[in-house]
Amino acid sequence: MKQKPSIWWLGIALLAFYLIFGPSAQAQDTDRSWALKAGMGGIFTGHISGEVEVFLKGRTSIALRGALIRPNIDSLRGPAEGYFFKAGPKFYISKKKASGLGGFALKPELLFSHHRDWKTNLWGNFGNRWVNTFGVLCNLSYNLRIGDSFFLEPSLGAGYVGGIETYIGVDDSPPYAPFKVRLRIDRYTNVLYNYSHLSPINGIALSGGLLVGVNF
Repeated sequence: MKQKPSIWWLGIALLAFYLIFGPSAQAQDTDRSWALKAGMGGIFTGHISGEVEVFLKGRTSIALRGALIRPNIDSLRGPAEGYFFKAGPKFYISKKKASGLGGFALKPELLFSHHRDWKTNLWGNFGNRWVNTFGVLCNLSYNLRIGDSFFLEPSLGAGYVGGIETYIGVDDSPPYAPFKVRLRIDRYTNVLYNYSHLSPINGIALSGGLLVGVNF
């Protein structure tokens, strides 16, 4: 199976983000002005994620996180069955530590995700539903230094995330043409686990995780 274009778009977006913000941030502050991070535990939850964060000025940085979703990483399904992006500014509590991307920080962020649902059986078929979610999250994170350059970054947050589901079916009579049905995700069709967040009650979303990274 050919690799889906979304994989290439993810790489292009991360590269463009660094090329745009990296040089200007380094010109303002040469001490640990940007960082690369990887999500921990994604292999157990079906996605592989990475983040780029760039210091701007004062207490502020900006971060872009992207992930490729593959519900069963060791399966023979396609190289990716979706993706999600999270992007937003980060406001560090300590101005002294901000230029080194250290300490506590608040991070409001926009979220968009798109993935195939392999858990729901529709018309006798698995995998014929696509889930698109979008919303706003606000996270509290802490940068725990390990040596001079490495760090761990746990985070926890909440917000509101809505979405649309797209069902793909086939007519039960000739010529058996495929058709799509789009529905707003509501409390009856709510998906608890969306790879990018948890949705315990309707559109209320919980987020969190652990990143490991290196500063440059």
